[in-house]
Parts: sequence; C-alpha cells; structure tokens
Amino acid sequence: MTLVVGPLALPVPPLLLLLFVLATAWAVRRHAHPADAQAADAAVWWAVAAGLVAARAGHVMTHAMSYWASPWDLLDIRDGGFLAWPGVLVGCAVLFWRVKRSVRHSARGVWATAAVGLVCWWGVGSAWPWLQPAPGQHLQALAVQLLPLQALAPAGAPPPVLARPEAEPQTLQSLAQAAGGKPVVLNLWATWCGPCRAEMPLLARAQLAHPEVLFVLANQGEPDSVIQAYLAREGLQLESVWRDPASALGPAVGSSGLPTTVYFDAQGRRLGAHVGVLTESALRVIVRRVSPPGGLTYTG
Repeated sequence: MTLVVGPLALPVPPLLLLLFVLATAWAVRRHAHPADAQAADAAVWWAVAAGLVAARAGHVMTHAMSYWASPWDLLDIRDGGFLAWPGVLVGCAVLFWRVKRSVRHSARGVWATAAVGLVCWWGVGSAWPWLQPAPGQHLQALAVQLLPLQALAPAGAPPPVLARPEAEPQTLQSLAQAAGGKPVVLNLWATWCGPCRAEMPLLARAQLAHPEVLFVLANQGEPDSVIQAYLAREGLQLESVWRDPASALGPAVGSSGLPTTVYFDAQGRRLGAHVGVLTESALRVIVRRVSPPGGLTYTG
C-alpha cells in the first residue's frame, strides 16, 4: 500500500496515477503536431482534473449517508475516497471534447496515446497487488503476537486506559474470537505520529458508540511508559490498546506508513485498508462496510 522514500511512506495508488498522467502528457506533447502540442497537453490535464472531480463525487454519492453529518469532509481527499469508473467516463468525455475543440492536426494520435496511457494505468494498478508479497487477507494470516498495555498510572490514581484484562500476548484472531466474532478495525499508530494523534479522539468515540465492532489500536514499537504518558496527558479513555514491539503488523498488512487502518468482517476477511488520517466520514464508511446488511450504522 505504501512506497518508502527516505523518511516518507507514500500511498501507492496516487503515485501510480501521477506517474502515468505525467508519462501520458509527455507522450502526447512528443507525438502531437507542433501546432497542437500545447492544446493537446492542456486537454490531458483538463481530462484528469474532471476525472478526479467525478471520481470524488461518485464516492461521496455512493456513501452519501456517511458524509451527511460532516459535509466538509467531502473536501478532505486524505480519506482516499474516489470511485474509478465515473472518473474514467467523465475524463474520457472531457478529453474527447477538448481534443475535438482545440486540436486541429493530430486528434487521432492524441486519443490513441491517451487510450494507451489509460490502459497501462488500469493494468498496472490492477496487477500491482500481484507484483509483491500479498499482505494478510485474513485475520488468520496475521499471527503477530500483541502485548497488552500495562497499567502504569501513579499509585492511587485510576488507570488512564481501559485495558483488557488478558495478561498473555494475543493475536488478532484470538482477540476477535474472545470478543465473540466481531468485525475488526485494526489501527496502527504511534505517539510520535501527528496524524495518529489527530484521529485518536475519533477512534475513542467510535469505540464507545460501537461495541459491536472490535477496534484494536496496535501501537508500533513504543514502550508502555511512553504510550501511557501520552494517553494520560490527552485524557483518552481507550479500550483494546495493544503493543506491537517489533512493528511487525505493518509489513504483515502491506503498509510502512502510519497511521494505517485495516478492517475485517465478522468472518475475518479483509475488506479494505486506509493509509493516513481518518476523517469522521471515512470512519463511517468503514463501519458500514464491516457491518452485515441491515446491521450497524455509525453514530459517533
């Protein structure tokens, strides 16, 4: 899901899109008639812009109820909410219109080059998961042992975390079974990660509002004292906070970036993942997806 460049972990899908857009725009300029080069290049970028707007609108309309309570979230594209097929259809229509309107001498060449770029992007994007080690697609495949967070509050003070009482290490599968086979939302986080800190209050509210879903907050590589100090300082009351001392869950689910949220249905099947900060609306979409038909609705 991510490509590591120095200290950055960048999500793969937008990088692939940017790469193929740049390559297609270059090829169009290179092969178009000199009198058409500028107009052809502009046509490609107009098509991409219109396609992205349509893809975003398609996602928002598909999940309209999730965005209804937080309408400003529809502008926050960090949630990764894009629906490909309306974007492709609108982008192709705009490209056809722009080329027919402003490209005089090499319209067919521009259409052919753009079509090759679109097919290559779609093909590589579809094949990408098969070109690298597949991340865990089921809870059973994620055999990483998680350690329970120990209560380290000062003597006489209430524990800042509503930690589960299990003293032994647990896997995600064993946690789900102990919870009665609930859907699982797994969040990988760390206290040094700004986006992780930003979404913690949202996850805390979701845990309280949806006991039907097991939210597992797996801290990556930090000691108990650091985690407890952060939770106490922020006044966060969280359940099911666990430690992943070796940061093994990230590679297991296919992501090197934080925060990463991966969600599974009640049968343990992986339904999807999100890299980056969650918005209220994005979490509503996740809760609806892990819910059975006619089941949960997000009320956080």
